[in-house]
Amino acid sequence: MTYRMRYGKKEIQIPQMKDITWANVLSKPTSFPPSAHNQDWSTITGKPSSFTPSSHTHSYLPLSGGTVTGDLNLKNTNTKIYAGNYNSNDNLYIYSKSGYLALYSHGKALYLDMAYYDSNWTSGKFYPGTTGCALGSTASSNRWYRLYAVNACNTSSDRRLKDDIVYFDEMPVMFDAESETALERFFKSLKPSTFTMKDDHYKRMKFGFIAQDVIQALNEIGMTPYDVDFVSHGRNEDEKISEDAMYGLCYEEFIALNTHMIQKAYKIIENNQREIESLRKEMSELKSFILNKEKTIE
Repeated sequence: MTYRMRYGKKEIQIPQMKDITWANVLSKPTSFPPSAHNQDWSTITGKPSSFTPSSHTHSYLPLSGGTVTGDLNLKNTNTKIYAGNYNSNDNLYIYSKSGYLALYSHGKALYLDMAYYDSNWTSGKFYPGTTGCALGSTASSNRWYRLYAVNACNTSSDRRLKDDIVYFDEMPVMFDAESETALERFFKSLKPSTFTMKDDHYKRMKFGFIAQDVIQALNEIGMTPYDVDFVSHGRNEDEKISEDAMYGLCYEEFIALNTHMIQKAYKIIENNQREIESLRKEMSELKSFILNKEKTIE
């Protein structure tokens, strides 16, 4: 059944609605792109409860937001950074199959070579890539509190590393076996003292020198901290010279001077001992002579 209606001079036949099918619609578009709009998540039906991502990869940098769990392979399976829980403690593990880690900045390098087991244990070491790097700073707040070590400090002392070697007994201007010289006067001007450190919680008594007293003793013989290495005041190449920098003392620099003064004192003691023995012998001979004389008179 159809309906008839007129539009102007034309007659239009309109079929009943039930006779209209999608196939009967002419000039319809092939697709209907939706216009831009917002759809509330709750109105969407038939959505899955979870969205499992397909297999894919990401570059580590840049990463933003979220967390990375498990192993982080920076380059390959032989280098890892791992954050995890071990024995109820949170730990950060850095693993390198080559046995060492390195930090680089402006041509400088810092190496951490850890101990590893390769049929035998190999001791590790922590070292700079070049000589001349300080451990700690002249600032009072940037110093290591204490160094715990099994063995004594190994200070470079090979003859091949040194220039301008002069032995004390070859330098009479500074040291002389017979008379008192400049550094010997400096030695006598040193003021050993006891003190406590302000940042030491236990306030234990310490023994040593006061840096400013050492500087004064040097000034009395016409020298400064820049002439000898007794006093440290931010003069290394990686430390800035600053009036606020705290003074420090290189105590091992005193060892040779102490040894020289002890040797000199020991020579004096030996000479005095020989002189005493000689006097004792003379006194003994004189005593025997007097006793014999008295017997002869009797």
